[in-house]
Amino acid sequence: MSLSKYNTDYNNDITNLRGISVILVILFHLNENLFFLGYLGVDIFFIISGYVITLTLHKEYIKNKKINIVDFYLRRIKRLLPSIIVCVFSTYFLYLILNDLIYFKEISKSAFSSIFGFSNIYFLLSNQDYFINNLDNPFIHTWSLGIEEQFYFFYPFILFLFYKIYKIYKINLFVLILILSLFLFIINYLDNPLFNNFYFPLTRFWEILLGCLLFFTPKIKLDFYKSSIFIICFFFLSFYLILFIDPINIKKNIIIISSLTFLNIYLNNNIFLKLINIKLINYIGKISYSLYLFHFPTIFFLTYISNEYLFYVSSIFLMSLIAILNYNFVEIFFRRFNFNYYKKYIFYFFIALIIFLLINIDFTNIKKFKSSLNSSLNQIEKIAYRFNFESSKSYKFLINTTNLENFKLNKEDLRFCTSQSIKPENYYYNNCYIDNQKEKLIHLIGDSEAEHLVPMILEGDNNYNYLITPMLGATFFPNSIYNYNNPKVEHKTKINSWYINSMEGIIKDDKLNYEQRIIIIAGRFSFALNNFNFFDKNMNQIYKNDLPLFIYNKYNDFIKKNSKNTIFIFVPDIPIANFSLNDCIKSFDQNISHIKQCNFKIDKFIEKRSSFDEIIQKLLLRNKNVYIFDFVKNNCTDLSCKFFYEKYKPIYSRKNHFSIEFSKFVSKDFYNFLNKLK
Repeated sequence: MSLSKYNTDYNNDITNLRGISVILVILFHLNENLFFLGYLGVDIFFIISGYVITLTLHKEYIKNKKINIVDFYLRRIKRLLPSIIVCVFSTYFLYLILNDLIYFKEISKSAFSSIFGFSNIYFLLSNQDYFINNLDNPFIHTWSLGIEEQFYFFYPFILFLFYKIYKIYKINLFVLILILSLFLFIINYLDNPLFNNFYFPLTRFWEILLGCLLFFTPKIKLDFYKSSIFIICFFFLSFYLILFIDPINIKKNIIIISSLTFLNIYLNNNIFLKLINIKLINYIGKISYSLYLFHFPTIFFLTYISNEYLFYVSSIFLMSLIAILNYNFVEIFFRRFNFNYYKKYIFYFFIALIIFLLINIDFTNIKKFKSSLNSSLNQIEKIAYRFNFESSKSYKFLINTTNLENFKLNKEDLRFCTSQSIKPENYYYNNCYIDNQKEKLIHLIGDSEAEHLVPMILEGDNNYNYLITPMLGATFFPNSIYNYNNPKVEHKTKINSWYINSMEGIIKDDKLNYEQRIIIIAGRFSFALNNFNFFDKNMNQIYKNDLPLFIYNKYNDFIKKNSKNTIFIFVPDIPIANFSLNDCIKSFDQNISHIKQCNFKIDKFIEKRSSFDEIIQKLLLRNKNVYIFDFVKNNCTDLSCKFFYEKYKPIYSRKNHFSIEFSKFVSKDFYNFLNKLK
């Protein structure tokens, strides 16, 4: 087939499918439990985007015998950037004024990365999970726009190269794109935590390429009856496989919905496309970009409305109104805007911007740049707290509660050591080891509940060397194989497995000999016992009734093997309030001292923790070098825990993590405890 014979007419069915895809995503975000498959709407949109962008570029190539890359990018900027800017700035402003600023830094960085089209990279590097963190961040949905923008950056060059190959060697474009699609599809299944990540571009590009492939696929003609029978059969087969065969397997579901979308567009004369050919769905498809951008911020701000039905009605009404306004006054305006006259000025602006950035930002030192960015955000955060409706009255409290991400270790952010990622050999010794030239070592391991003990440990008297090796989300169970009950976070299971093996290797093959070694193991142990699946070495799952003995034996063996000159200190789960500082301050009784308010009950917490407490007690009885440092004893009485430790000083910077200030405050208690062990 010659290049000019491909059909470049825009099919109205594409707009209808856009409408269906955005409806699915909105339903998912409105009620994830009820519409748990709605996230697949994004994958439908990926297929459509690949098809439409190829149609557009091919039409230009046939007409002009070339692809004007600069014009292509200008069209993308006109199409995408104005609405993103309006959405991000309006959402961010409302967030600063109206919402609890507990996640200020993450949301600020998300907003910045969303504008420039790399929010998915930010979410990937900061270990945010789409299925867990979505209610905390009004920009979490922009990950898919980042994927598309990154694809658009490369695809015109690839397509132009393929046209050249076609001209010289007459290799079918369908074959070339099929090979590239299969290559990226295979990458998606490599046993690598990065390639298995929900946000990683290369593991998503195959879906968009599938849409590109669709454009060049040789067409077969089927009448309406045959096409409809085929689609109906495939539709029911697809939903049987999705709903009844491992329904929470994301990769499988994506493959199935992508195949179904591909076939629907390919066999464009079928009953499903006729059924969705409704004016309302078509209009939703037309405004789908605006609707997608604004739907989640709307839901984010309205989640505080208590009446469930009012929440649904108000969310749908408000997001629709905003999307219609943005479509008519922003999208359409900039689509019609003639950039040709301003092209050279835009070019000069971006050249000037790049020069400015190169002069003022040291990109060769990313760590320094990140540190500078965090310092700037600290200043903005303090200003924002003064004007925020939720937080202005709590400012005097908040200046005494700093999040762990601001803590420095060896002049780097703490997350440089504790982020959830597989690290090279000797990474911890090279970056997370503090050598005070002492004969004693404190080695901290565990999950984020170990991380918030770092200020406490390093506030000591420097009579120790320190090895800081917690990993976010990685509860330490030695020589154990476990995974999350939720397969949506499968990539974390592999990282945690690496972490356990890495810690055991460091402890067993310690490069340095010490007069005494103190290993502190902290974590959300009871949460893990209730939410993880554990397996023996033959990959047989451990039943819940057998789990305490199984965990005890693993720890006991680990302690016996590594007991030389070593003390083990367990720090079990800390008590957690089910409210934030701002929630606490809202409920203040002005007649009572604030330090006596917001205490919270922990009877259920103690009940859940009891199984691991029994394991620790058994380890204490069997091993003379095992001890427990329990925050419940210091901060709780009669199954009720304090929220403040001194005047205007809350214990928690977030709902379940200590502030830097409190962690340092309890350092004296910890070292008094430690000195008594000698």
